[in-house]
Amino acid sequence: MPSTFRKHRYQVIAATSIVLFAGLACTLLATVITSKAIKSQASLRFDRITDSLAAETRRRVNQPIYGLKGARGVYASSEKVTRAEFAAYVASRDLPSEFPGAVGFGFIERVEAEKLPAFLQSERADEAPEFSIRHFSAGHASDICTDHLIIKHIYPLDRNAEAWGLDIGQDLHRRAVAEDAIRSGEPRITGRVSLVQDPKSRCGFLYFLPVYRNGVEIKTPEQRAKALVGLLYCPIVLEEAMAGVVESEVDFLDLEIYDGANVGGGSRLYDYDGHLNHVLGPLPAGSYSGRMFVAQRTVDIGGRQWTLRTSSTPVFEGNISFAPAIVVAAAGITVSLFSGAIVWSLSRSRSRAESMAKSITAELRASELRIREASLEAERLAEIARRTSNAVVITDVLGRVEWVNEGFTRITGYTLDDAKGRTPGSFLQGPNSDKVVAGALKEAIQKEKPTSVEIINYAKDRREYWISIDIAPLHDAEGVLTGFMAIESDITELKSSSERAEAANRAKSEFLANMSHEIRTPLTSILGCCDILREDGRIEDAPPRRLQTIETIRKAGDHLLTVINDILDLSKIEAGKFHTALVETSLPSVLREVLDILGPRVAEKGIALTCRLETPISDIIISDPTHLRQIILNLAGNSAKFTEAGSIDLIIRQGAYGDAYGDETIIEIDVTDSGPGMTQEQASSLFRPFTQADASLTRKYGGTGLGLTISRRLAEFLGGSVSLKCTELGVGSTFTLKFPLVAAANSQMTNVIASERDVPKTVEPRGRLHGSVLVAEDSPDIQRILKFHLGRAGLRVTTADNGLEALQLIRQEPVSGHGFDLLVTDMQMPEMDGYSLASTLRQEGFVRPIIALTAHAMAEDKVRCLATGCNGYVTKPIVKSELLQACEEWLTIKAIETSNP
Repeated sequence: MPSTFRKHRYQVIAATSIVLFAGLACTLLATVITSKAIKSQASLRFDRITDSLAAETRRRVNQPIYGLKGARGVYASSEKVTRAEFAAYVASRDLPSEFPGAVGFGFIERVEAEKLPAFLQSERADEAPEFSIRHFSAGHASDICTDHLIIKHIYPLDRNAEAWGLDIGQDLHRRAVAEDAIRSGEPRITGRVSLVQDPKSRCGFLYFLPVYRNGVEIKTPEQRAKALVGLLYCPIVLEEAMAGVVESEVDFLDLEIYDGANVGGGSRLYDYDGHLNHVLGPLPAGSYSGRMFVAQRTVDIGGRQWTLRTSSTPVFEGNISFAPAIVVAAAGITVSLFSGAIVWSLSRSRSRAESMAKSITAELRASELRIREASLEAERLAEIARRTSNAVVITDVLGRVEWVNEGFTRITGYTLDDAKGRTPGSFLQGPNSDKVVAGALKEAIQKEKPTSVEIINYAKDRREYWISIDIAPLHDAEGVLTGFMAIESDITELKSSSERAEAANRAKSEFLANMSHEIRTPLTSILGCCDILREDGRIEDAPPRRLQTIETIRKAGDHLLTVINDILDLSKIEAGKFHTALVETSLPSVLREVLDILGPRVAEKGIALTCRLETPISDIIISDPTHLRQIILNLAGNSAKFTEAGSIDLIIRQGAYGDAYGDETIIEIDVTDSGPGMTQEQASSLFRPFTQADASLTRKYGGTGLGLTISRRLAEFLGGSVSLKCTELGVGSTFTLKFPLVAAANSQMTNVIASERDVPKTVEPRGRLHGSVLVAEDSPDIQRILKFHLGRAGLRVTTADNGLEALQLIRQEPVSGHGFDLLVTDMQMPEMDGYSLASTLRQEGFVRPIIALTAHAMAEDKVRCLATGCNGYVTKPIVKSELLQACEEWLTIKAIETSNP
C-alpha cells in the first residue's frame, strides 16, 4: 500500500513537472515570436518613414529646377532679357515657400578674355554702374582657361551682393560641373562648395541649367556649346533646404546625407543630430551602436548620387510597444502554473477536477460567445460601412489608402484596386481644389488631429464635385496610431442650391436698387419743383388753393419716399446685409431728437406728446444711435398716425426685471397712445410684413405695414425686442422696446432728457456761399432745381448734360479762363456716368472736391462713389439743407487748403 502510494505520488510529480516545463517552453517560444513580430512591424514603419524622408529630400533639393526652368522660359520668349526683367521674374517667386534653401536665382554668361572690357562696359551701362568683376582668393583656374564664367545677374541682390560679378570659372570644380551642364543640356549640381554670400560658410551647392539660342540645333555637345546663351543657376544652402524635414516625422529618425556612394566624414553633407560631426574619415565600427534600426537609400540629385542613411532615435524606439510580448509571457507563465496546479489537483480530488473542468468549459463557452458576438458586431459595422451612401476611406499612418467602401466608388468612380496604396489627394484633387484647405488637411493628418473640411475633388472621369470630409486618427489599444478613417459626403447639390440662392438674392437686391433709382429720380423733380414753387417769389401772395396743392404734392412725395426706404430696409435685413455701428450714444439726446421730429406733426393734430423717465437712466450707452432713433420714431410715429385725439406718452425705465433677460440690466421704453386700439385677432398679425391691423386703416392713413416689422428686426440686431405690451379696442395701445444696457465707461445716471440746445441739428449755411460750381446732370428738371438752390445760395452754376460734356468743360479751363471750385455730378448719366467721370478726373490730377448725387440709396453705393474719387455723397430726392451743407463743407475745406498750400 505505501509503495503504491509513493509510486502514485511520483507519477503525479512527474506529470506536473512535464506539464509545467512544457508550458514554460511554449511560453518562451511564443514570447520570442511575438517580440520578433513587433520588431518586424516597427522595422516596416521605420522603412516607410525612411522612404518618406528620401522622397522629401529629393523633392526639396530638386525644387529649384522648376524656378530655373521658369526663368529659361523668360529667355525663350525674349530676344534679350534685361536686368529689370530678370529681377522682376525673381521677385514674382516666393523663394522661402516655393524653393526652401534657395538663396536666389542668377544668370552666368561666358565671356572671352579679350571681350572682358566690352562686357564690363555693357553691364555698367545696363543700369548697374557699380558692377565689377570679382575673383576667388586663390587656388583657381585663372591661368588655365581663356574664358570667364561671370555671374551677370543674381537676385535678390541684398542677400547675394558678394556673388554679383563673380567669375565662377576660376574654380575648377564649379567650372567642371558648369561645362558638364552645357555639354549635356541637363541640369547639374555641384558637390559641396562654400558660398561666398553665406557668412556662416555652411554646406552649399550651385544648380546649373543651360540656356541656348532659339531655333539652333543642339543635338551634340559641340552644338550645345556653340549655341550657349548662358547658364541659369541657383545657390542652395542645404541646412535651410532640409529645415523641418526630419521634424515633420516627429524626430523619429536621425538623418545623414553623403555625396556619392562612399559613406564617411569626407563626403558627409548633412547630419541632423550632429552625432558624427567629429568623424572626419571612414565611419568607425559602432557609429550606430545603441540604435535599433539603420537604413540606407540613394537619390539622384542633378546628375549626382547622394546616399541617405537613417537610424532610429529614442523617440521612435520609445513608441515601440512590447506590451503584447509581455502579455504573452505573463499569460503563458500563468497558464503553465495553472495547468500544473490542475494536474496536481487532479491527483487530489476527482470531483474538484471535474468541477474545475466544468468551470473552465463554461468560461470557454462564454468567451466563444463573446467572440462570436464581437465578430457579428464587427460584420454588422462593416456591412453598414459598405452600404452607407457616404464614402468611407481607411488609410495607413502615411495616408495611403488601405480600404474604401462602395460609397467611395459610387462618388469618385475609383475602385479599391484603383486607390489602394495611393494618398487620396494625389488622385482626387485638381486645379480648382483649394490649396489652403488641402494644406490644412495635410497638416491635420501630420499632427494626428481630427478635422473637418469642404473641398472640390475630381472623380475618375474628371467631373468636379464638392465633398465634406471628416477625418479622425485610428489608434490601437495602446494608443499607437495605426492609420486614419475619413467619412466623405457629396455636398455638390447643397453647394449648387446655396449658389442659386445667393444669385437670386443678388438679383433681388439689384432689382430693388434699380427700382429705387427709377422712383427716386422723378421724385427728385417732384419734390424739388415743390420747393421752387414755395420759395420762388412771395409765397404769402399765393392763393390758398395753390398752397394746398403744393403741400399735397410734397406730402405725397414724402410718403412715397418713406415707402421706398421701408422696402429697402426690409430687403437689407432679410438679405443679412444690415450692419450696426455700436458707438457711444447719448440716450437722452436720442429721445430729444424723437420729440423734436414728431412734435410738429402731433401738434397739427392737437395731440400731446410727452416723455417721462420713470427711473434714472445711464446717459451714455453703447448702441447704434441711427437704428435706435429709427425704432423709437417708428413706434411713436405709428401711434401718431392712428391717434386722432388724446396723447402719446414715452415712458423710459432702467433695471433688471427678471424676464427673458434674467438678471441682466435692460433699458425699457414704453410708447403708449390713446388711439383706436385693436382686437386680439388684429394684434396677432401685427408684426407680419405689409400687414396692418385693419385694412380700412390702410386706405385712410396709408403706409406699407412695414414699420413695426422693421422695428422688431432692428431691435433684434441690437440684442433686444419690440412687442405689443397691451391693447384695448377704443382705449389705445402700448408698444415696448427692450434692449440690454451696455453703459459706456464715462456714463453717469441722469433723470432728465436732453434740452433742444443740447442736440446737434443739421442747419443750412450760415451765410451766402461763394464760388463756381459745375453741375453734371442729364435731367433738365433736376438741373433746374440744382441751379435754383445753388444760385439762391450765392454760387455761380454751370451745367453739363452728361459726364463727357463736364469732362470737356474742365479740360478747357486753362483756355477759357473759367475755373470751377466744386463739381456736383449725377452718378448715372448717358455718354459717361459719374463714376467714370470722377475716376478719370482723379487720374488726370483733378484735386478739387467732387460731390456725388445719386438716386441709389444702398450702403454699397456710397462706398462705390467714395472709392471712385468722390469726396461727398448726397442722395435723391434732394434735401436742400443737406445739399447746401455738403457744398459749404467742401468749399470751406478747399479754401483752407488753398490758403495753406
